[in-house]
Amino acid sequence: MSVYRISYRYASSLIQLAEEKKNLKEISADGELIFNTLHHSKELRNVLKSPVVKLSDKKSLLDQIFKG
Repeated sequence: MSVYRISYRYASSLIQLAEEKKNLKEISADGELIFNTLHHSKELRNVLKSPVVKLSDKKSLLDQIFKG
């Protein structure tokens, strides 16, 4: 299965759940923040793509960036 097909399925499910929970605007704003952060930070993209950086460290980094 292609990355695009998988991404589409996850996005569709996320939108459906957000509509059910009536927080589509909040989820959309969060998604936009994540997109913009990744788009403007090559360093962050490189860290997240790196097979050398442990998954737990990547999760911790994302928690620090987006917490709040």
